[in-house]
Amino acid sequence: MYVNEVGHNPDLQQNVVSRDNHRSVSYYLLLEEPLEKGQTVELLVHYLDGYEEMRERKGYGKANVKCDKDDYARLQRNLKERAAMERHIQSYNTVDIERILNFISQRVLQGVVEATVESLSMVTGTDISETISRQWIARRRLHWISVFIKSQLDTVSSRYRREEDSLGDASPTAHTPIDGLTNLYRKGQFVYVNGWYRPEDARPEYSGIATIDAVRPRKSPTEEIQYDLALEGNKYLREVDEAVLTHPTDDELDNISKRMQIAWKKWKEKDDWVPKYHHMLEILKQMSWEETVGDMIASKGRAPCGKALFDVINQELSEEALFNLAKSKYLTNPFCRSEWCTLSSAVLRKLLRILTMLKLSTKNPDGIRTKFLKTLKRQAKEAASCVRSLADKRQDTVLALAFKTVGADKVYVVAINPELPSSLEGIQLSVERFTSGEGELHIQWYLVTQFIAVVDAIASLVNWVQGAEYSFEDLCESLGVNAVAAQNFLRMARNAKVG
Repeated sequence: MYVNEVGHNPDLQQNVVSRDNHRSVSYYLLLEEPLEKGQTVELLVHYLDGYEEMRERKGYGKANVKCDKDDYARLQRNLKERAAMERHIQSYNTVDIERILNFISQRVLQGVVEATVESLSMVTGTDISETISRQWIARRRLHWISVFIKSQLDTVSSRYRREEDSLGDASPTAHTPIDGLTNLYRKGQFVYVNGWYRPEDARPEYSGIATIDAVRPRKSPTEEIQYDLALEGNKYLREVDEAVLTHPTDDELDNISKRMQIAWKKWKEKDDWVPKYHHMLEILKQMSWEETVGDMIASKGRAPCGKALFDVINQELSEEALFNLAKSKYLTNPFCRSEWCTLSSAVLRKLLRILTMLKLSTKNPDGIRTKFLKTLKRQAKEAASCVRSLADKRQDTVLALAFKTVGADKVYVVAINPELPSSLEGIQLSVERFTSGEGELHIQWYLVTQFIAVVDAIASLVNWVQGAEYSFEDLCESLGVNAVAAQNFLRMARNAKVG
């Protein structure tokens, strides 16, 4: 049984009320007249304004915008959501992070991982169910947000850290081994001293709170572990046997000075934080994308039976790549018809798909990078050849290089400005006027802004190594473009978008 949404259709009347109890949604049917036997009625619910974003994604929102089947519309929504998610995570404190990670661990992670692992053996056809598709998207998104959560965790937890090594691979409850024995207490810890004195020391016997100032190395294997202790008022006890030390009780802590109580609370907060921190790191590790899974998807993507799964992951990784490029203003509004011609968008899609294969595959990464570098150059050269061919023919096929003004039917190409023939700045010329013989296509402008810009942006996402190194100058030279002029032009264009 399905419940439909009335949306903005005035002819549809709500007859179902939904109630959300934070764990599940219940639906209640409201009918003015009882149904006759065999009679059917469409179940219609109204989710109010909170559902508007989903209506737009499905294509029946009030704004009458394109649904998610349109690459540009879907991408703009998703990039906006990713940016909002990043900003939201950057507002987290330690309590927020602990809560969200515990929720993911207890309610989300296991089910997503199990469903996706099981699906790997089930993907045998060219199609993939919507449920499995959503699970894979969820698994990749978990990895994506884990990167931002880890970064925020490092930022907000910096005040809790002792030394870098103590929060590394060591257990949060581990104590420094002394000649094969493990000491009960560690530096900085609060302890209670139970009647310590030394015969040669003129000071009276001491009982009270102290902190571990140092763990003393043993002179022989039979010697008891000893500590140097710090007392309030910059006083110290040296070579105190471990046997006279205990963990302080609440009553003992209540009798110390306010200054010591504040110091104790700060230490306790830090001490409690360490196991929490390591627990959160473990959850973040479980959220991370596994290399073996990536390799399996990449291998399946090379065969028809795994193409559907690869397509799902490719869309996610492509969005991640475009999100990073949009943040740096290196490449903005991808697939927008007013900024990118059809041929440029086609090249971008091809390069993103190959980039996905590069990101997924961990086997022979150097060989894949070398192959990818050759692909970048080949795609650029093929596009350049196509631009020159379309410029000469002046046929309707030049639509592959055309742009469409947002909110209008005007379709145009970019032609050389007769007043500035040597400039990379061009002018708009309608396709109709161009195909009728007017103007000259600005080939250099197309090569720089539509293809070199795209290839250079994608290349910036790859960690190149010696022997397989990308070069902007080599790319420009292979297309017959002045590298300095192209770089300056693109820099000005990107700075204008930043402004």
